[in-house]
Amino acid sequence: MGMRDKGLLVWRGKTLIEHTLKRIAPQLDAVIINCNRNQQQYRKLPATLCEDLMPDYQGPLAGIQAALTISNTRLNLVCACDTPQLPMDLLSRLLETLQSSHADLCYPWDGNREQYLPVLLRSTVLPGLTAYLNQGGRSINGWYGQLNAVSVDFSDCPEAFRNFNHSSELVEGLDK
Repeated sequence: MGMRDKGLLVWRGKTLIEHTLKRIAPQLDAVIINCNRNQQQYRKLPATLCEDLMPDYQGPLAGIQAALTISNTRLNLVCACDTPQLPMDLLSRLLETLQSSHADLCYPWDGNREQYLPVLLRSTVLPGLTAYLNQGGRSINGWYGQLNAVSVDFSDCPEAFRNFNHSSELVEGLDK
């Protein structure tokens, strides 16, 4: 996307973050947005903002770490801003598996591949995540491999996890 802030890119008349919030906010008690730039635009949204604790943008795990640090809940749903078609029952389906399996975290499997974001995780993973980051770890899959991580079958709605990676997709759309 040419270093543009994906959350603020417009698709179907709204920013990607607005689409994502419309899908997940009704499922949540509170929303935290990790943003390291463009805070003025994000402040207009009904959410608490946070920035990475680590310098020099260390990737999505650093954003998860920052959000977990200020979260006051035992369970946290983390989503990327460029998946605007997330299921309206995302949280309930992930929660059912998290509770029944006693896992540290769970994420969707779309019928073809594991989708590491979105993820529902317990706040107790924060110390291990911080240690992983401090040791130079940046891979979501690598960190999940250290935990009791479980995938959840979302093969009934694989299109829900399609994301934007190129500007042309903003015009073409994702509903396929």
